[in-house]
Amino acid sequence: GDYAAHEITGIKTSISTIRIDTDLDEYRIKNISASIKIYIAESILEKDVAIILENVKYINNIGLNFLIEINGALKKDGHRVILCQLSNAVSHYLKTLGYLDYFQVVDTLKEAVDSFEN
Repeated sequence: GDYAAHEITGIKTSISTIRIDTDLDEYRIKNISASIKIYIAESILEKDVAIILENVKYINNIGLNFLIEINGALKKDGHRVILCQLSNAVSHYLKTLGYLDYFQVVDTLKEAVDSFEN
């Protein structure tokens, strides 16, 4: 749906996962952004946050700006953030625009968890 689903995972430590299962464009950003901002405001997120993007089939500059904004908002709130399981569309888009290095990106959720826990 057009929202960000939150779950807790991790073995040694608790890690928040935020799964986005919809396109990142001007039609859907508002609801996704609202749900993440609620998670931040209500302090329900763990220190470490993995954002899962495997089901994002389309992203445009509004979606990119959203990822930059959410990444910044989470970091400002004291979270460590990793993007993982990028769909081909998101991976290609970030790579084309030179943003793959801007974010911390790993292939799998397991890699994100390992990275946080080590």
